[in-house]
Amino acid sequence: MHDATKRILLIEDGAAMRQLIWEILTPAYELQLASGVAEAYARLAAFGGEGFDLVIADHDLGGETSEKLVGQIANTHPKLPILAISGTEHGNEQLLKAGLAKACPSRSRSESLSG
Repeated sequence: MHDATKRILLIEDGAAMRQLIWEILTPAYELQLASGVAEAYARLAAFGGEGFDLVIADHDLGGETSEKLVGQIANTHPKLPILAISGTEHGNEQLLKAGLAKACPSRSRSESLSG
């Protein structure tokens, strides 16, 4: 990794989504992957919060959710940008309660397909 490369922590349990994000971002960024909350904590411990330029976190991580993790990152590393992704309004509400500043409104599957 040369000095200009930005490092992103990607927390995503879905293999297809992880692969898609990897393919889009790796030409320009170094990605560290975590498929769950425990793995994310391990990556943060290994690199320190200052070792990342961005965290991308899925809300629903196969039976666990990322809001506690996202809240802790926001509290311990307030300058570290976090992009948390949820496909539901409930997930967005939970992420906002955990400390995220903003959430994108979710669209229903029928809305996504039609417009």
